[in-house]
Amino acid sequence: GRRELLAEIEAAVRDSLGISDVFARFKGSVSKGTATPYSDVDIDILTPKRRIGLEDKANFANHLKTLPWCHGYHVKLKRLAVGCVIDGVEVDLVFAQSIERECLGRLDDRLSNNQAAQNAARVFKISLQHTISPRRPLKLPSFVVELLVLQTQEVLEATGVQTALAD
Repeated sequence: GRRELLAEIEAAVRDSLGISDVFARFKGSVSKGTATPYSDVDIDILTPKRRIGLEDKANFANHLKTLPWCHGYHVKLKRLAVGCVIDGVEVDLVFAQSIERECLGRLDDRLSNNQAAQNAARVFKISLQHTISPRRPLKLPSFVVELLVLQTQEVLEATGVQTALAD
């Protein structure tokens, strides 16, 4: 189940990085209200007593490749996360106390009670994933789409333009 998966991830962090104080929780588009049927699963990994760098993430990714519950071939080191496939589901494991994550600020807080931005982000994500063009769809990280929506909303509000996305 869900709790068992979080416990496995916490154990993998402890084993690969030697961190005893680690907590995993579900996060991302599901918690922000911007999930689509094509969304991956985002899991935050909290390491309150240690800031995680790129080398730590690389060590963690290498360790994941050896675990039976993680498809080693699909483990990828990304800028903000370690991507992997667990039980056929794409999962992004994001270290909350990482240098790269700190640069994003409080994106979750800005989206959590903003229905117009949530709706716009969902529509934008789906439109990027499903196009009638014969070209391969553009793959943008969700946080980029969400930041773009929030920035656009702020500009429109500052100029007095109303949107119909709140309904």
